[in-house]
Amino acid sequence: LIGKSTSLRRLDKLEDAENSIRFALSKYPNDPECFNELGTLQETKGDYLEAATSFQKSTRLQSDNILAQYAYAMLGKYIKVDSNATAMEKLLLNEELSDSDRSLLHYGLGYVYQGLGDYDTSYQHYEKANNLYASESDFDFPALSQKVGELVANFKPGLLNHFSEIGYTADQSILIV
Repeated sequence: LIGKSTSLRRLDKLEDAENSIRFALSKYPNDPECFNELGTLQETKGDYLEAATSFQKSTRLQSDNILAQYAYAMLGKYIKVDSNATAMEKLLLNEELSDSDRSLLHYGLGYVYQGLGDYDTSYQHYEKANNLYASESDFDFPALSQKVGELVANFKPGLLNHFSEIGYTADQSILIV
């Protein structure tokens, strides 16, 4: 039922998504994931206060709900929310967390501390989040740099003339990487 609501929300069928998640909540009124989806749907609709309430319900039902903690912190973009920094910092003490969960928590904390005007602490959390994210990423910057260098080296006027009858025909060349 949660998946149905998520799919409908992503298809921008918000009324159907809300009906689906409300039905799920009628069947499972204490499911934190239902409240996560409801909060995400409410945020999508611009109902930020309701989204905050839903994410708070989710964390009351499951205090270690990282996605709800993160989503609640990010609502600070739109509305004034109470700091959930203490709860997120407590979750970071769990040594069994994955790097992606740690990254989410650090990113959320970066946003919380930025909102509080503590830019040094905010930067430290953003830096940790980015380093953790990069450690799990398959992105290979040296390989990309090499490929871009090869593309630039091979992009010569003769190549452009060879394809002069198709594509972009203005005098100025465009290289899209």
